[in-house]
Amino acid sequence: MVVERKKCVIIWFATIVLGLTSISYEAPGVEYKSFSDVLKAKARWDIIRGLESWQRELSKDDVKQLEKFAEETKYNDWTLNYYAQLHLRRNLPDKYTVSHQIEKAEQVFIKMNPGKVANGTYDEYIDEIAKLGNNVIPILQDLLKYREQHDFFRKDIAIKVLAVLKDDRIVSALKSEIVKEEHRNHLEQELLAILKQDSGDEMIDYVANVIATQKSSFDQEYIISFLARSELSNKVKMRLYSHYEQFMDYGRHDSWSE
Repeated sequence: MVVERKKCVIIWFATIVLGLTSISYEAPGVEYKSFSDVLKAKARWDIIRGLESWQRELSKDDVKQLEKFAEETKYNDWTLNYYAQLHLRRNLPDKYTVSHQIEKAEQVFIKMNPGKVANGTYDEYIDEIAKLGNNVIPILQDLLKYREQHDFFRKDIAIKVLAVLKDDRIVSALKSEIVKEEHRNHLEQELLAILKQDSGDEMIDYVANVIATQKSSFDQEYIISFLARSELSNKVKMRLYSHYEQFMDYGRHDSWSE
């Protein structure tokens, strides 16, 4: 066994040196005796791999543990929750079945890799998810609530899809998230999305107030500059700029005088 693993590693190393990509090395998965062992694994990726590969039928006790696990991971680990939900759907289809559109959206989200997000690689998926229609709004609303870094990119795409769709639920969902948003990059996307939904004077004033309440003048400038570079109309931008005195220590920016 040890000799075989060394051989695999040598082959894997040789493919890197020679520039070949057809062969790869993966560490062997962990063998679990029970489903309970899967959920109790210490490493996050061991749990994910265990849930992904588990094929045996679940007992009533397994399902009960899985429901508790799904509830615990609902808003702090989308991938863990996704695989937990798949098992629940198989074992309790009457209780957990979702629409075909939700399943399609989940398949897009599950294949995303956070390492490529910085270069905007996943923006191509915005239209792919949006074309599924307003039936995907529940999954997007849930993704707004995720806080962990490993779900940062999924939340980013969810916000951008909400900006494209039109529905009465979207503005209230965005407003609820804006109040407790911890990441400036998400906040600016949420403010842009809400203005795309409603560019009336009252909503513009609401956005201006959100910017004004940011503690850092640097963050204020960053958000205002972002909105200034967006595809919002000049009328919207100029009304935002009319709130200039509310923005702490923020100087006039060329982008606002287009």
